[in-house]
Amino acid sequence: MQLNLLCYFLQQRLLGRYLRWGLMVVLLVLPYSSAHAVTQVEIIADDNYPPFSYREGFKPAGLYPEILTAVFARMPKYKVIVRPLPWRRGLAMMQEGTGFAIFPPYYFPDKRPYLSDYSPPLLEEQVTLFCSRRYVEGLKKSLNRVKLHWPEDFAGAVVGINPGYLLLEDDFWGKHHSGFYHIEEGISNRGNLLKLASGRMSCLVNSRMSVFWDLKNLVEEAADIKPDQIVQMSVLSSQQGYLAFSFDNIPTGLILFASSLKRLMHSRTAASWSKSS
Repeated sequence: MQLNLLCYFLQQRLLGRYLRWGLMVVLLVLPYSSAHAVTQVEIIADDNYPPFSYREGFKPAGLYPEILTAVFARMPKYKVIVRPLPWRRGLAMMQEGTGFAIFPPYYFPDKRPYLSDYSPPLLEEQVTLFCSRRYVEGLKKSLNRVKLHWPEDFAGAVVGINPGYLLLEDDFWGKHHSGFYHIEEGISNRGNLLKLASGRMSCLVNSRMSVFWDLKNLVEEAADIKPDQIVQMSVLSSQQGYLAFSFDNIPTGLILFASSLKRLMHSRTAASWSKSS
């Protein structure tokens, strides 16, 4: 009986000692953990806008991800996950308040009021008008002149754009709403280029570099298109791509991330980020 009491007493003493040591370890670790806590940030990327932003498998690729990855590497307090999504779906998430950041929209704050803030500009793009050669030759013949003027000479044209893209100012859309020409949202640059080649679309408007990228790939893939079927008409506008934020229902930590990122990006030009790691 005395032996059992002795064993019980020793067991309680040892248990108490282990509990005290365990509590000390927890108290020592907690400040370290909180000081070194990493905030996870999810950012939406356009998954079908090569060479600027697209997906390779499930990973983001392109010029914009390259620039932003170099910026994120200098923000060790944050773990940034870039999630490539269809552009229209990404915009819907931003509008619903389920998305925090997205790239690379142009700067149209009046048309997208749900985007609360923007980073410094990342890249400049040339928004360019391309048309099918067949359509252009027919237009020149009907007007009896060689030089064509946008938009006044393009009455009745079917003009393709990518889904969800805001490319130009109100006058571009106003002529569509008045019925002067018709803007058609295609699936992608590639789809619109194939429509141009087949005569199902008159023209398309998009970033010059992106159109040339997709045209080159289509020709290399021996798709039903030839380079001389597509004519570059004119540069309609220069636009800059941004990383945009929505602060609706967003924790304070993410707002701090946006502020830190903007300060960091202001310290260097966007082009210099793509040349460093």
